[in-house]
Amino acid sequence: MKNIQSFALLVLVVIVVLETASIFRGKIAGRLPPEETAERHGASSALPPAGPNSRGGRQMILTKGMEFKTSPLLRYAYAIAPGTMTAAAAAAMTGFTMTTATGSDGSETVMLTPKDSENEKQDYTITPGQTLYYIEQTRGDDQPDTDKDLNYRDDYCVIVGADGTVQ
Repeated sequence: MKNIQSFALLVLVVIVVLETASIFRGKIAGRLPPEETAERHGASSALPPAGPNSRGGRQMILTKGMEFKTSPLLRYAYAIAPGTMTAAAAAAMTGFTMTTATGSDGSETVMLTPKDSENEKQDYTITPGQTLYYIEQTRGDDQPDTDKDLNYRDDYCVIVGADGTVQ
């Protein structure tokens, strides 16, 4: 009887250790701040060509107050304003024209317009301390050689505050 109890205890300890390691590994992966997106590490080419909605899954949407740095969308995010955007961000914005205007209060209005449709503009206004991220979950619908996005309705931006939450 004592051998069975010892064996059961050993199995239980192994399960607890494996589960703890799994949880710890997940917490470490979720600690990247918004500034540490994959494109800033030169890893954007390692990303899958499309997000979950291209594989029949639901498109992920962020809502106000959510923590951006722990969102699964972080891996599809590219910082585009304020400041100069990276080459990876520009490549993700295939098919879009971006214009900006600075307000007297220091705010910046960013206007995104699909190159083949003037009617589908997206305007975002960020204030000092905020960052505008372009979300591109489905790169499979982009045609970089002709600078066209075949489905521009799945590309959008998210404003993130200095505290890392979606505004």
